[in-house]
Amino acid sequence: MDFDLTPEEEAFRAEVRQFIADHLPDDPSDPAQVQTWQKKVREKRWVGFSWPADCGGGGGSIMEQVILKEEMAKADAGEIFSTEAAPPSTVTHTHHPELAEARVQIANLHGEMKEMRALIS
Repeated sequence: MDFDLTPEEEAFRAEVRQFIADHLPDDPSDPAQVQTWQKKVREKRWVGFSWPADCGGGGGSIMEQVILKEEMAKADAGEIFSTEAAPPSTVTHTHHPELAEARVQIANLHGEMKEMRALIS
């Protein structure tokens, strides 16, 4: 078995390392720096990186996901949100009068607040 990274994967690793070097906050206790960092990470579509691009994610391959998480961990850059565990899905209810509607504010993958409607029993 060949466990070497492909040239494309090596290029992605170099891109991640350069991004971290250029944008990681100097002071992780400064909320403004952290907010700027998080915005830049979202702009790269590295939040929800495993999600398909047409769903707002980064469309990263398994190896790219491993490389991204590995490099972020090496740089002590913090967790890139654990959205991978809950990819987007659609649930349709046609007629359930016993369900009540709930509205909540959530942040989407790009950090924008959106209203979400959910049916609850």
